[in-house]
Amino acid sequence: LGLPGPLVLPSLLPVLRQVVKADHAAFFYCDERGSITNLYAERWLQPVVQARYHDRHNDAQFRARYLERVAAGRPVSRRSVSADEREQDYYREVLQPLAIEHFLYAIVRAGSRVLGQLSLYRGGQSTEFSARDEELLQEVLHYLGEALAVPSPPLAVGVLEQAVEEGLAVFDSAG
Repeated sequence: LGLPGPLVLPSLLPVLRQVVKADHAAFFYCDERGSITNLYAERWLQPVVQARYHDRHNDAQFRARYLERVAAGRPVSRRSVSADEREQDYYREVLQPLAIEHFLYAIVRAGSRVLGQLSLYRGGQSTEFSARDEELLQEVLHYLGEALAVPSPPLAVGVLEQAVEEGLAVFDSAG
């Protein structure tokens, strides 16, 4: 379609969850160091917790595991939360509020270029992801890479130079 990947994700993730049954999903665009450069998630943490996430958990929980998955021979992997993980702050602050107990990961590439990681999630009431789920996701990875390969267009320098440091936020009664 030629659309930037981030514009496609809100429509694409629900379709992927029909291919591989999952409760929700997220896509993390990452640079070569494993830093998240952009993301789209179907569920988010409360704003205060989300703001703290990068300071408290990004390096230890996301970046190291992401780089391991990039280096691995297989682009698709799965796991479930362990008993030890349930005792950690990461589980209490991130996984439990998002109802995540089971993971299915895919490192998405466009050709040889790594774009990032697709994460599919299931809660505790659901079954673990299976080898068949991995196979199904593996079958669509090439198409996913093609769909997400078009980057967001950069902002024109002239637009940035003309930017005004003002904004408007509209809140409802819940904040």
